[in-house]
Parts: sequence; structure tokens; C-alpha cells
Amino acid sequence: MLSSFINAAVCSQRSFSDAVAFVLAHRLADANEEDEMTTMYAMFRDALSGTRASTLADLLAVRTRDEACTSLAGALLYHGGFHSLQLQRVAHAAWQAGQKTSALRISSLTSRALGADLHPAARFGRGVFLAHPIGVVVGEEAVVGDHVTIMQHVTLGGTGNNRGDRHPKIGDYVQIGVKATILGNIQVGRRARVAAGSMVLKPVEEDMLVAGNPAKVIGKLVDVAHQKTPDLAA
Repeated sequence: MLSSFINAAVCSQRSFSDAVAFVLAHRLADANEEDEMTTMYAMFRDALSGTRASTLADLLAVRTRDEACTSLAGALLYHGGFHSLQLQRVAHAAWQAGQKTSALRISSLTSRALGADLHPAARFGRGVFLAHPIGVVVGEEAVVGDHVTIMQHVTLGGTGNNRGDRHPKIGDYVQIGVKATILGNIQVGRRARVAAGSMVLKPVEEDMLVAGNPAKVIGKLVDVAHQKTPDLAA
């Protein structure tokens, strides 16, 4: 059974995007509903053909940043964080095309299957590493830059007190630790690091390490690098 799945998912596909589409459709569709899987596969393949560079960068991010990942094939076939992010890219393409019902359905199925609630309108850069999808929530107006690392149970949400653009903007190369919460339309600057369990309610300047509830600046990363700093996975 395993060898037949690998053959169908990788060996029988004509392109990288086709292989990703097959794996995602297999992940979401009911195993007994072949028509549903065929429909999803066609939709995902079309959407992913336009995100190939970002998808490939995401896959490479898994291989290079996840110590438990030993191969690109393993990341492609089995990594839940990678799957969740690519499904969000598919949903985002549908949302941008005005197919909001389809986008929301994909988002709902992703949440049910993988545990991540990534709004289809949110914008993700390339090379994003979603370590584990469980409990990750990303709001509608959130923007995540390139090469960002997001651990499990992270929330990029609103405060509940504002309307309109109400979600965080995460700069390139930011690292966000386990159970960190970032709320409101605030900027987290490039290369900043948010320690595990932090509650961030104010903007964070680039290259800064913040920790605590509420989060406070611990220092500039180049200045605290030699010290024992709060862990992403604490």
C-alpha cells in the first residue's frame, strides 16, 4: 500500500506541482470518494502551478529547519505543516479569484484534517516553515514575510477591539516560538525572535528578542547571542 501511494504521488506525476497537488488531495479527500479527490487534484494542480517557487522554497525550509526531516520526499509526502501551508496557498488563489466559497471550504477541511486555521485571505511569503500545524491560527489581514519560522499553537490574530486591518505583519526571517500570541495590526521587524509563550501587543523592532506576557524586549539578538536566551520550543 505504501509503495503504491509513493508511486502514485511522485513517480506517476509529470511535475513537482502535480505531485504536491496529488498529496494534498489525498490528504483532504474522503478515501472512498474518488470523484472528490479527482476534482480536488485538478483544482490544486491549477492553483499550485502559479505558486511553484514559493512551494519549493517551503519544502526546502522543512528539509533544512526540521531536524526530524531526513529527506525532501519525506517532507513532501508526510509533513503536516508543509501540507497546511500549501493548502492555504491554494485557498488564497481561490480567494483572490473571487471563489470565496471554495476558498473557505478548503480552509475548513484543512482545519479539520490538520488542525491549522489559516485564513485564505492571509498572505504568506516564500520559504515559510510551519513546524507543526496543530493550533496555528492566522487571521484574515495577517501578512507573513519570507523565510519565517512558526512553531505550533501560534496565533496571529486581532485584539477584538478594532475593525478593518486588524492582524499582525510579520517581517522576513522572523522566528515565532511555541504558543506565542501576536495580536493587532502591529509590525514584527525583520529577523526578530518571539520566545515561546509570549503575548505580543506592541510592535517589535527588527533584530530584537522579545519574551514574556506581556512581551518585553530582552535585547538585540546580536547582543544576547552569547547568553542563554528563551527557547522557541520551551
